[in-house]
Amino acid sequence: MLWSQTLPFIVALLLGGLIGLERERVHKKRKIVHVAGIRTFALVSLFGASIYYLEQASVLLAAGLLLGMIIMLAGNFIAGTLKHGVSGATTEVSLFLTLIIGYFCGLQQYSLASLLTCLTVAVLLFKTTIHLFVEKISNKELRSIIVLTIISAVILPILPNAFMGPLQAINPFQAWLMVVLISAISFMSYILIKILGPKRGLFVSGFLGGLISSTAVTLSFAALSRKMPKQKWNLICGIVFASAAMFARVFLEVSVVNAQLSPFIAKALLSSSVVGVLLGVYYARRSRKTKMLKASALEQNISPLEFKKALGFGLAFLFVTIVMKIVNMQFGDLGIYATSFLSGLIDTDAIALSLAQLAKNTIDIKIAATGIIIAAYANTLVKLGYIMFLGDRALAKSFSYLCFIMIASGLAWFL
Repeated sequence: MLWSQTLPFIVALLLGGLIGLERERVHKKRKIVHVAGIRTFALVSLFGASIYYLEQASVLLAAGLLLGMIIMLAGNFIAGTLKHGVSGATTEVSLFLTLIIGYFCGLQQYSLASLLTCLTVAVLLFKTTIHLFVEKISNKELRSIIVLTIISAVILPILPNAFMGPLQAINPFQAWLMVVLISAISFMSYILIKILGPKRGLFVSGFLGGLISSTAVTLSFAALSRKMPKQKWNLICGIVFASAAMFARVFLEVSVVNAQLSPFIAKALLSSSVVGVLLGVYYARRSRKTKMLKASALEQNISPLEFKKALGFGLAFLFVTIVMKIVNMQFGDLGIYATSFLSGLIDTDAIALSLAQLAKNTIDIKIAATGIIIAAYANTLVKLGYIMFLGDRALAKSFSYLCFIMIASGLAWFL
């Protein structure tokens, strides 16, 4: 009992002291006159934890003390500004956040308090990096950030996550989520390319993007191929890495949902994934001879956000979803393979997880495994179609060979 009552204060003391440690270290290193160090922050956090317990006895007393603390901090800031000419209010804002962190500790919301502490310390530690980022960001990049924020944090949460419309096949949330994913992959690729250079940035963003949506990576890189034709092999490597990551992702998802099903798909999917990685590494070495774009030329050739293409893919997602629903209604269990193929054209996760769940007690486990393999390889084939339609024809021709090698290596094991 005593330990449970003491723990909130101990955690508050430690978390507040962590923020104070960073503040005091910076102030001493730069020989800046500071108003708060490790002791002050620890005590402010402790005060926040105490407020919660004071509320239980008297809300007015807790509110009065809290108001007094806020006035004291504000007065200290004003006095420091007038006397020492200190500019900025980073330390004072950090103190207010520390007060809130202490209150969360009083509520025994330790995870939330720890997360807020880590975010606060991260912002304080990466001050120089943040300021450099702000100085170098262009108007084009700022607009892209604003658009990405609006479509992901404003529009997406308010869309209904339910099936409606013709045949109850349209899910606005899922369709818009694809738009967000494609836009985010496009922006992530742009940032990584700028930071790491065109070659390494394409490889890293391709693989990481494949863990999220390999189709989104393909769309983004296909669009880049028309603007950056000399980067053909680098873009191919990025798409191949994304496809390899997709095979591994599907296997892991199915294994989590239905461990008994995973042995039936392991050889095919993991073979395709390994072969994809090996092909990507081989052609990455080959692309060393490719002359890379300069940073200035890179910014002129690519856009931070391919939103129009992402929106078009969202509409295509809705159309194929309706078609898939019709096929499933017409053929029932016999339509599993057709449904898997159609679903794989737009996304592998939904059909793979559905089949993994059905394989527990509804359909034969081998039928489910075959459906998952069909969906994964259909998704790989449709990438070739996207590249032919949106990208450079030479890129599509080169990728077609690699695409069939990945599929053949998996099918050889599966059959």
